[in-house]
Amino acid sequence: MTRILAIGDVHTEHVALAATLARFAHTVDRVFCVGDIVDGALGLSGASECVRILRRHSIETVAGNHERWWLCGHARHDAEALPVGALDDDALEWIATRPRFITLDTSVGRSIVAHGFGVDDMACVEATSLPDEATQHPEWLRMRAGKFALHIGGHSHRPGVRWVSDGVALSGHDGTTFLNAGTLHRGHSPCACVIDTERRTVEWHPIDGERFGTPRVGRW
Repeated sequence: MTRILAIGDVHTEHVALAATLARFAHTVDRVFCVGDIVDGALGLSGASECVRILRRHSIETVAGNHERWWLCGHARHDAEALPVGALDDDALEWIATRPRFITLDTSVGRSIVAHGFGVDDMACVEATSLPDEATQHPEWLRMRAGKFALHIGGHSHRPGVRWVSDGVALSGHDGTTFLNAGTLHRGHSPCACVIDTERRTVEWHPIDGERFGTPRVGRW
C-alpha cells in the first residue's frame, strides 16, 4: 500500500466529509478517519450524517477524545457539545465500538492510525514538538515495541509532519514519523490529507465548503 487518505478530526462537518471522500477516496489504496466525529458546529444533524457517511463507505475509524467524552457524559458544557443520548442506538453502538488505534503495513514499514499519540487521545506529536516530548511519553514504548515507522493522527487540528528518534536503533527500528491529518472543523482551517508512503510525501488540501484549494506539501 502506498496511498492513504487520512480524514482529520471531523467535528460534525458532513459536507466537508462527503466532499473529501468524493474527491479523494477513489485515488487512494485505503481511507482512515482519526475520530472526533461528534461535537461541532452542526450539532446532532451533522453528527448523525457523519456517522451515516462513515458507515456507508465502511471508513476505518478510530475513536477520539470527543467520542470518549460523549459516551461518558464528560465536557458537555461547551456550545458545540452533543447532548448525551442524542444519537440513535445504532449510531451509539457504532461509536462505542470504534477502536483506539489501527495498525497496517505500508511501503515504509509497520504503521499505526490513532487519534492522538497511540492510546493517549489527549496527546499528540506535532511538527514543532521537541523529541523528548515524544520519547519520554509512555506511548513511545508502543512505537518501539511495535516497530512503527509511521504514526497517523490528529487531535490538535494542526497539520504537520515530524520524525522522532531516541537515537538508539533497536531491531531495525530507529524512529517514527508522525503525521497530523488536521481537521474538517470549519473554524480551524479545514483540510483533506493525502499520504503517499512510496514517495514519502503528504498533501494537505484546504477545503472551502465543497471546494479544494492548492495543497501544502510536506516530505519526510
